[in-house]
Amino acid sequence: MTLNYSSREALESLYGNNHVAKAAVDIPVEDLLARWRVFDSSDPSSAAIMEIENRWQVRSHLAQAMKTARLYGSAMVVIWGEERSMSNPIEIDTINQDGIEGLCVFNRFDCPPELDICVDLFSPHYGQPLEYKFPSPTTTGELVDVHHSRVIRFDGIEPPGGFSREKWSVSVLPCVVNEVNTIRNLEMIVNRVGKVQAAKALNDLLDRYWIRLGAAMNVPPSRFKVQSVLDMNTSDDDFEAYSAYISATQVKELTEPLRRLDAVMASSAGIEKVPDFSFPELFSESDANRQKVAKTQYEAVQTALSSGIISLPEAEAILDNNPFRSELHT
Repeated sequence: MTLNYSSREALESLYGNNHVAKAAVDIPVEDLLARWRVFDSSDPSSAAIMEIENRWQVRSHLAQAMKTARLYGSAMVVIWGEERSMSNPIEIDTINQDGIEGLCVFNRFDCPPELDICVDLFSPHYGQPLEYKFPSPTTTGELVDVHHSRVIRFDGIEPPGGFSREKWSVSVLPCVVNEVNTIRNLEMIVNRVGKVQAAKALNDLLDRYWIRLGAAMNVPPSRFKVQSVLDMNTSDDDFEAYSAYISATQVKELTEPLRRLDAVMASSAGIEKVPDFSFPELFSESDANRQKVAKTQYEAVQTALSSGIISLPEAEAILDNNPFRSELHT
């Protein structure tokens, strides 16, 4: 299959009709947002920010925008307010409670290509539109001029040499379309002949393409076998590395957009100080599991002690921080 990199119809067809393509788009985003951020509970302004965050559906809008960017190439979360002022830079210090209506998500195909681009080499906005045009969510779709300061943009893959002439990135799917289609075709063959009857070489080939797809996406192959990243077996060799990758990517890709949104939410609620937040670990070991691990360690050490393999001082040293240490006996 030859995929037209700029065709919305081809991308949507691949995403909608191929579960492997859908996984390639959705899984990295779902894993980034599987554990949502937490605020400093001692900060009294945290509750107010969380209330606005829930009302504006920040988490779901970010998920929609990030998935849309991976599918189409670029997507934007727009901080929507009074339409007559949308072409002006957003003034954080002067936002009032009625000045922001909420968030909207648009993709590159919602915006016409005739845009004025920032040509200031020293601007962090260099090469991107100074102003966007989006269909109004409150009228019949009339285009509204939107200043770039009201836009939080997410991109798929930036073309070599910078943005294309349309000033957009490209979808992630063309990079993995061979793996996506091959996996689907192999799965259809395996399902047709039956997994038991399927040749080992065929299954090995299928596993190999899952590995190739995972490598292209920075996702371990074992992740594709579970519904959620939270269902992954934490004893898998690749879980620890993937968990660390997710944590680093959260900080890299979500911190700046969330800080921008927090500033707007805080100003709209009359909050002077924006509360700090952090991202929790992807997997937090439960108290019950820690107790189980400690018990298993104690039983192994106690067996070694009873067998004379180690001495009591050695056993006590091994179980230095183990809650069952006091139960040791010779």
